[in-house]
Amino acid sequence: MKTFNKKSKSTELSKSSSQDKFISKIIENLDKVNPQDWEHYANVQFQMPKNLFSNKYYQGFNTVALFVDTIVNKFHTSNYATFNSISKAGGKLKKGAKGTVIEFFSFIYKHKISGKIYTKE
Repeated sequence: MKTFNKKSKSTELSKSSSQDKFISKIIENLDKVNPQDWEHYANVQFQMPKNLFSNKYYQGFNTVALFVDTIVNKFHTSNYATFNSISKAGGKLKKGAKGTVIEFFSFIYKHKISGKIYTKE
């Protein structure tokens, strides 16, 4: 017999809904892309989506999501940044500016019994 506490169940639901939101956003953006847009970006030396400040390339589904977002919005570059990183750099967003959804995950090493969290090292 398996028992669940309320906390773990709500965490599972929130993960599921955020994943559904992420996938539905990709599908929604794919529906907006015109065939000519794909051809334009296929013929141009296009860089993979990366973070504007760290210059790290996005990985996994984020690559697909941001690549499609770049095409849909007809951006000239595929550099992305968070609101917080833009604010810390002294920048401001235009009123009404909209962002895009990306997934972030990290591994946490936690002792089953004591609950102590360990670093990668």
